[in-house]
Formats: sequence, structure tokens, C-alpha cells
Amino acid sequence: MVARDVAGRGTDDVAAGGTGMSPSVRTQVPRSRAEVGAAGHNPPMSTDAEYYFNTQTGEVEEGKPSSWTHRMGPYATREEAAHALERAKERNETWDGQDAAQPGAFDDEDD
Repeated sequence: MVARDVAGRGTDDVAAGGTGMSPSVRTQVPRSRAEVGAAGHNPPMSTDAEYYFNTQTGEVEEGKPSSWTHRMGPYATREEAAHALERAKERNETWDGQDAAQPGAFDDEDD
């Protein structure tokens, strides 16, 4: 039996073991995580490679294979990602120096 969806297209009858979707929609639905990437769904933010520094492993990764909780980046090059911790340390030291030069400027007023 063929049911009709709201647009009047034929769909598989769920009661007869079908999916309830029209055949054209059913063929467009990715079935696995690999197909999602291969089918072009959820494309990356840009076509250029992005590199991340994994703070847990200490390694540079291309793309986002690991959890965001362990990533620093993105960086345009593998070299930049490899020096992520050094750059963060330098920035922190600079900001700490700026904070020290302005006593009380960053104190919490609610305390």
C-alpha cells in the first residue's frame, strides 16, 4: 500500500514495513557518520585545512578528531598549532604584566 504525505507524494507504508518516507527523501538520508561527511552534509567551516593542538596528547591534529575539551585552535598551519602552548604562555605573561600595571582595575566590585 502506498500512503500519501502532506504534499501528496507517495510514501512507503510504515505498517507494511516501509520507512514512511518518500523514496527520494529516503535515499538522501545518511545512514552512518562516514556517509554524513561523504555526502556533504555538515560541511566544514572552510575548505582550507585547519589544525588543532591536542592538550591531552600533545600532538597536532588536522580537523576535529578529538573532543573540544582537549583542542586549542584552529590554526592555519601545522607549525602554528605545534607552538600553541608557547603562544598561550606568552600571551598570559603579557596580560599578567598589564594586570599588574593597573592595580585594582580587574578587582570584582561585588566582593
